[in-house]
Amino acid sequence: MKENIKTLLLGAGAGAAVGVGVWLFAQWQLNRSFERGKADIRSALAREVEAQVAPAVRNEIERTLARYNITPETGRRIDRILSVIA
Repeated sequence: MKENIKTLLLGAGAGAAVGVGVWLFAQWQLNRSFERGKADIRSALAREVEAQVAPAVRNEIERTLARYNITPETGRRIDRILSVIA
């Protein structure tokens, strides 16, 4: 009977140790995966902002300036005048 209890306790202890080891390994792997995913998301977000937001802002600025009749040619004229004055 004592042998069975010793075997049972040994098996339970070994099972618990293996379970904790597997759990720690899985947690480590998940953390690595999350960190890689976070880096991927950041770079993808930066690309999307560059690809979509920057042109949208430029278009909105151009539309706003056009409403006030300020065109690229007007900007060039102002630049020439300022360069002569300076």
